[in-house]
Amino acid sequence: MRLFLSYPSEERDCAERLRLALEAEGHDVFQDRSDLRSGESFHEPLRAAMQAADLLVFLVTPASVAPGSYCRSELAVAQQRWRRPSGHVLPVMLKDVPIAALPAYLQAVTLLRTEGDLVAETVQAVAQLAERAGGWRRWWPLGGSGPGGGGTATALRGGAVLLAVAGLAGLGWRWQVDRTAEQEAARTVAEAQRLAKLCEGGSFAPAWQALSALPEPPRQVDAWREAREGCAMVWLRHARISSSAKQSFAQFVAPLKAELTAGLAAGAQGRRAADLLAHLGWATFLEWREGATAEDPLAHYPQALKSDAANVYGLAMWGHNLLFMGREVEGAKVKLDQAIAGSRDRAFARELALSQAINRDDLQGWALQIANGMRLEGIAMPPEWARRFWSHLFARSFRESDARNWLESLPAQELLATFEWLFPQTEVREDQRDLWDFAQALLRQRTGHREEARVQLQELQRRLRATRATGSLADAVQRLLR
Repeated sequence: MRLFLSYPSEERDCAERLRLALEAEGHDVFQDRSDLRSGESFHEPLRAAMQAADLLVFLVTPASVAPGSYCRSELAVAQQRWRRPSGHVLPVMLKDVPIAALPAYLQAVTLLRTEGDLVAETVQAVAQLAERAGGWRRWWPLGGSGPGGGGTATALRGGAVLLAVAGLAGLGWRWQVDRTAEQEAARTVAEAQRLAKLCEGGSFAPAWQALSALPEPPRQVDAWREAREGCAMVWLRHARISSSAKQSFAQFVAPLKAELTAGLAAGAQGRRAADLLAHLGWATFLEWREGATAEDPLAHYPQALKSDAANVYGLAMWGHNLLFMGREVEGAKVKLDQAIAGSRDRAFARELALSQAINRDDLQGWALQIANGMRLEGIAMPPEWARRFWSHLFARSFRESDARNWLESLPAQELLATFEWLFPQTEVREDQRDLWDFAQALLRQRTGHREEARVQLQELQRRLRATRATGSLADAVQRLLR
C-alpha cells in the first residue's frame, strides 16, 4: 500500500521507526515535509502525495490535533480525498488525548490504542486494513494511474525518492535517476549513516534489516561499513531475548558476528579494531551463556586491549564476564572501574558493573561506591537501578546480617547523602515509608546525629504499635533505640 504518515515534528524519531518497519513490509511511505509554520499553505507535492495514497496513518498527540497544527492541515486534505474515513484513515494514539478533543473526522473511525510495541501493532493494523481492502499491488505500472488518479506526488521508499511528473495526470510515480556513481555512493552512505543513528536510538531490528538491504557502494566503502558495524555493536550491547522468543542467542548473534569479523578482515585498526574484538567477545559470551559454544569469550578481550589499552568495551565486557563466571573478582572490579573512569560510554560500563554488584553480598558495597561517584558527578541514577538498590539493600537495612554487607562501604556522611539522593523523601511511596524511615535513622545514627535518629525511630515505633505490627522491623527499631 501507499501510506501517508502524519505526525507532529517532535515525534520524528518515532515516525522514523514506524516508517522503516512499514517499508520492511513492502509498503511505500510518504513521511517527509517542508519546514512550514502552522497555518501556511499546503505544498502541492504533499497534496499530491495524499491524493496518491491508499491510507493515512495519523499519530495522535495533543500537538497533532491542536487547531492550526500542520497535522490538521494534512487531515483536512485527507478529508477532501476521502469523504468517509473508514478504511482510509488509521489514527494511532501515541500520547493520550481525550476522545472529545479529536477532530470529528477521526472520531468517525476506530482509534488504535496500542498495548505493547506501538510500531509492531501499527504494522499489524495496516496489514489487516490491506487485507480487508482485497490486497494491494506493491508497484503501479509506469504510465498508469495510482490510487489517487495521478497528479503530482512525492514519496519516500528505502531512501530513494519517487517523483511524479508535474502536470501530466495519470503518469503515477517514477524513480529519480541518479546522475553519477559519486552521487549514488554519497546517497547510499548517507542512508547508512542515518540508519545507524536510528539503530542507536533503539530501533535495532528494522534499522539492521534496512542496512543489510543497502548495496555496497562503489566509493566510500569504509563509511558504509562503519555504519553497519556500529549498528551490529550497539544491538549486541542491548541484546535481550525473552523466554518466549523463538530465536536463540546463537541465532541472534550469528549475522552480527559475521559483520564484525568482516570488519576485522577488511583491516580495521586501533580503537575500531578494539571495539570489534570486544564485541566479538561479547557475542561469544552470549552464545556461551546458553551453552551454544565451547569457545572461551575471554580470549577476545586481551586482543582488544592490545589495539587500544583503555578501550571501554574491552575492559567493561571482560570485567563483567569474569564476575558472571565467578573468577578473579578483584581483577574484574579493577577493569570495570577503569572503564567507568574513562571518557567513552561510561553509562554502559556502569550498567555492566551494577548488573553484577547489586545482588551480590560481597559486591554491594562496591555498588554503593559507584552510586556515590555518580552523585558527586551529578549523573542521574536510572530508575531501574534505583529500584534495585532499594530492594536489594536499603529495604533490608533492618536485617543486621544484610546491612553488614554495605554499611562500611563509604564514610557515614557520604552513605547518608547517597541514600537520600537515591530516594528523596518527597518521592517515597506510602508502602515504603516505614522501611525508608528506619534506613535513614540507621544512617543518621552512624553520622552522629543521634537525637534526630532517636526522634525518627520513636515516631516509627508509634506507628508500628498503632497498627499492632510485630516482627523483624519492630524488633530492629527497638534494638536501635536501645
